[in-house]
Amino acid sequence: MSGNLPPPPLSSLRHPASDLVDDVAFFSYDWSVSGNLQEDSSEPSSTTASEISNPLYDPHVDTAKQTPNPKIAIPRAANTKPLANPGRVSRACVNCRDQKVKCSGHRPTCHRCQMSAVTCIYGDRKREKMVKQLDDLTAQVETYETLLRNIYLPPDHHPDTSVNQPGATDASPHPLNKIPSTSLASALPSRVSDNANTPACTIGPVEFVEEDFNRDAEAQATGFIGRHSEIKWLHQLKRFLEQNDPTLGSSQKDADIASLSSVNYFPDDSGPVISDNVAMMERPSQGIADQLVNNYFSVIHESFPFLGKSLFLSQCRAFYSNANLRPGRRWMAVLNMVFAIAARHSCLASCQTHHDHDDHAVYFSRAWQLNTHDVASLSHPNLQQVQVEALASFYLLSIGQVNRAWRMCGIAIRSAQAMGIYLRDESPSTSTLSKEARYRLWWGLYLLNNRVSGIIGRPLGVHRAFCTTPLPVPYREEDFGEEHVMQLLTNNEARRILMSSLQFQMPRNETVESPIAQSPIHVASREEIRNEQARATAAQSVSVNPSLYFIYAVDLASIMEEAIGTLYSPIAASRSWLQIELAISALNESIERWLSRLPMSYDLTRTRTNRPDVLQHTSLAFHFYSTKLIITQPCLHRVVYGAPEEGPPSTLCSTLAATCVQVAGQMLDLLPSDPDTAWLYGCSPWWCVLHYIMQSVTVLMMELVARSEEGTPESAGVEVMIRKAILWLSEMATKDPSAMRAQLLCIDILTRHGSRLGMEVEVGI
Repeated sequence: MSGNLPPPPLSSLRHPASDLVDDVAFFSYDWSVSGNLQEDSSEPSSTTASEISNPLYDPHVDTAKQTPNPKIAIPRAANTKPLANPGRVSRACVNCRDQKVKCSGHRPTCHRCQMSAVTCIYGDRKREKMVKQLDDLTAQVETYETLLRNIYLPPDHHPDTSVNQPGATDASPHPLNKIPSTSLASALPSRVSDNANTPACTIGPVEFVEEDFNRDAEAQATGFIGRHSEIKWLHQLKRFLEQNDPTLGSSQKDADIASLSSVNYFPDDSGPVISDNVAMMERPSQGIADQLVNNYFSVIHESFPFLGKSLFLSQCRAFYSNANLRPGRRWMAVLNMVFAIAARHSCLASCQTHHDHDDHAVYFSRAWQLNTHDVASLSHPNLQQVQVEALASFYLLSIGQVNRAWRMCGIAIRSAQAMGIYLRDESPSTSTLSKEARYRLWWGLYLLNNRVSGIIGRPLGVHRAFCTTPLPVPYREEDFGEEHVMQLLTNNEARRILMSSLQFQMPRNETVESPIAQSPIHVASREEIRNEQARATAAQSVSVNPSLYFIYAVDLASIMEEAIGTLYSPIAASRSWLQIELAISALNESIERWLSRLPMSYDLTRTRTNRPDVLQHTSLAFHFYSTKLIITQPCLHRVVYGAPEEGPPSTLCSTLAATCVQVAGQMLDLLPSDPDTAWLYGCSPWWCVLHYIMQSVTVLMMELVARSEEGTPESAGVEVMIRKAILWLSEMATKDPSAMRAQLLCIDILTRHGSRLGMEVEVGI
């Protein structure tokens, strides 16, 4: 054939659609090599099809001069037979794949499944499975990252501000800022997502004051009361009941709930009686002095070791045995503070003494004048000055002057900080026993500050994170002369090993890990083996004693410090309720771990009055339950006072609220069934037991407001506990004005709102 042929179409230069095509190589093809294909097809051409198909054909050579080729190019015949079945399909069904048999691959049902009358399913390919798994894992990671972001947001972060907001990534070094923000609504159940971003202002964090505490003497005496105090809980309960009482007018409601002083049962407005007509250098007889000093060290010193016992007792003996001895004014102030505290306890416990019940005020007046003479209050502090201020704070707490006690405790802490007592002492000029006495003085101040701040609801003012003072050795002061105790006093590393064996501030059954211990090929050296043996020996040698109790009390106080800072600080008001709820759960687990680390001798679930350490045991139990109430009370607060727009409380919130009520009942179970002042002032922390009782009563009255049904066994149990507490307050009121005020306050609330609470209380209960 010699007819003209059109140039081949561009599609003929491409591979079939079934093959992989490199589009980049295709569009970069150099068409200038075969530019004749782009010429106009209207020009005549003498090139035949056979010539084009001839591989020897050269278009630039004259065809007339070419030698004829005797061979004829025969095109390869197309294969018209269908491809044979290779015997293997690209994808088998699930049944055939599980049974590892040949699958025909037919859709929708293969031959084998059709013959077996089973459902034939072709699962996803491997790549599709991996894509789905990757999507699921990505969604889970985003959920976890969202939860972490809500838990560990910076303290100054506002919940309405996105973590990865433009310009915020570089502004904050927090690693979670690099995580993309996702919606909690798609990651959490609806009951959580509805309340996840709800501000936590209803649970109690305070950002402002609601009244003028400078308006009159009564407001000044009470002062500010924080939201982790049971006084504030009572004020909120009374305000809630008054506002929902239809029988009261608006003016009467406003008058009843105007100030915090209306529910303050402590006699801060009365003031301590300080007499100016006392002889500063006068002293009681040696018999009375010995009785008071022994009473102080048996009842107070174990919980608040402000003084070095051995040194102070020797000084007292020297003072009374040598009439010509003239100690300094500050030492005399310390002695009279000891007399005042012991006399106050004797007054409450009705001990048989030879001095009047008001002698504690005389001793305090004498100590106050000795300490504040001339310009002594402006002098630079020393150890005796710190001891005087610490003892004065405790005395004020024991007579119900909590506002003054809090201020005096703050002064004592400032004096101690000015002397660097909150830091580890490495001075070579300070004796070993003096260092240990200073350590105990500091931690006694820390514990007292924790107690007073918990009662009045104010900031602690001192944080354990800033303290490097080691905890006291867990041995009695009388044992300091023994060799193994002296080794702990002189060797900080040995002290650290012992504390790690007792697992203070660490989870149970967990030791301190070092980089060496983490190496799988590490072989313990002889020194490490000796340290481990020393740790085991030391842990076994520690028996239950007052010093060990004191260390556990400090450890528990640090948990309370964390709870107050996390749940009741102004920063907590900017956190979402989900963050607060998770923090409460974590704190509750932390205090349960503390309980699990206690020795069996300190089992808080069992109280026995015949044990020699009953005061230590009962004090730990009261403070443990008090700390749990502070941790879980925000959940009960949300259940009782939660606004409708906040939605129903979550399951976790309801569970923790029920735990709060249960703990309040357990705290009152520590008290004997019948009021017994001998037990109260001999076997319990009498200096703040009123605070513990009022904490429990307030929580139980909140439960009366929140309960949905009356007459149930649970409701009856709550009412029984409230009646028991009021009976104890009535017994305590015979000697303590604070207890009388607390009793009248509880009876007033229960009688005025008995119909709302579903509980009737007789006035003469």
